Amino acid sequence: MLEILLLIIYSAIFCILIARTSLFKAKDLTVLFVCIAFFVKAVAGVLYGYLHQYYFIGGDTIDFFNAAEQISSTFFKYPSYYFSSWFWMNPEMPDKSVFYYPEWSFIKKDFGTYLLVHIHAIPQLISFGFYNVHIVFVAALSLLASINFYRALRDTINLPKNFLIFSCFFMPSVLFWTAGLHKDVWIYFGLSLIMLSLRKLILHQKIALTELLSGIIIIALFRYYLILLIFPALLSIMWSVFNDNKSPLLKFTITYTIFLITFLLLEILSVYPILELISARQQEFLSETGNSGIPEAEALKPNLLSMLIQFPNAIINVCFRPFLWDCNDVLQYVAALETIVFWFFVIVSLPLRRTEKAANPMSYFLFFYSVSNLLLIGMLVCNVGTIVRYRSIAFSMLFVVVLQAFDYIKIGLKKRQLKKLSTTKSSKNNTAAINSNL
Repeated sequence: MLEILLLIIYSAIFCILIARTSLFKAKDLTVLFVCIAFFVKAVAGVLYGYLHQYYFIGGDTIDFFNAAEQISSTFFKYPSYYFSSWFWMNPEMPDKSVFYYPEWSFIKKDFGTYLLVHIHAIPQLISFGFYNVHIVFVAALSLLASINFYRALRDTINLPKNFLIFSCFFMPSVLFWTAGLHKDVWIYFGLSLIMLSLRKLILHQKIALTELLSGIIIIALFRYYLILLIFPALLSIMWSVFNDNKSPLLKFTITYTIFLITFLLLEILSVYPILELISARQQEFLSETGNSGIPEAEALKPNLLSMLIQFPNAIINVCFRPFLWDCNDVLQYVAALETIVFWFFVIVSLPLRRTEKAANPMSYFLFFYSVSNLLLIGMLVCNVGTIVRYRSIAFSMLFVVVLQAFDYIKIGLKKRQLKKLSTTKSSKNNTAAINSNL
């Protein structure tokens, strides 16, 4: 009963903030719509927690919550331990029941997880230990990220409003996988800040440093390797915009080619063992247990030949799995159907040509970052469930690029209708002229 009461109270507070502050406002979006979107995200979060707690019997999101609860419990009982551990002072454990803070080597390896559980230890003081109360805060963060994406894309992408709303707020995979106590919602939020900075870049040819640096820092804290994928995309779009948007495709291709050659040279010259790091990380994913592991997945060897051999499988895994005939649960069936719908849109859009006079650099940013992210996921991850979660944000960004084709369909239908009307009008004029001659 207390949990339901807290959910209502905190949800009401956020609805008041949505109505009263400009933070949650966007052009063409009503307060009612934003509140509904917040409610949908909150419900998705409750469902996410319920499935992991009772259907999957745990999972990372429950482990993170339990760890946050342990950290929070030391705040009043052992305050010196609590604050010392925040600053990695490696304090002595006062009790075996408290959260054990790992050595710096582990923290450096997975700082995102370490930071996440500490962040959720703060709301524990006002959530009374209820998982779903945390979900209200996660839903608010996810909502803010969706609004940022909508603001950024509304003024830079040629996309009908309904399609834009769907891709920013209700894309199933993003809606679900950014709803739990996980790092994904923070990655989503960080990317949304970068998108806001790119909006200002495209519209005013100015760099919004606050949004850009904030987004980069947030992403680096939770998944630092994504910065290596974002950086060439940022350089490419800046080059394109400051050069009057001339040949953005060529600029993106050149930039990514330079980065790829640089990485290869670092490996060949033994300056930095990039392939060895990729192989080691793939081994960690390969050791994951569960009913959604890819049985035919093979270990990557730290050499170029092994990477090239595994490349086709990587594309199949990240772009097409899970297959309908391999699905084991409801979530996998939903992911499979979403993948089918995505490729349906891709196939329909292939024969369509662009109708815009100038190429859109934002579309190229979305495309190149998303594709590079998906390829990395395909090379590393060997578990279908993890693939679906990791690729969700990149898939949604790529979906925006694909959906633009349907605006071209709309334009094409209007042209056909106008042509038909002009033909009918011309036919009537000819008939009238013949009748007058008679």
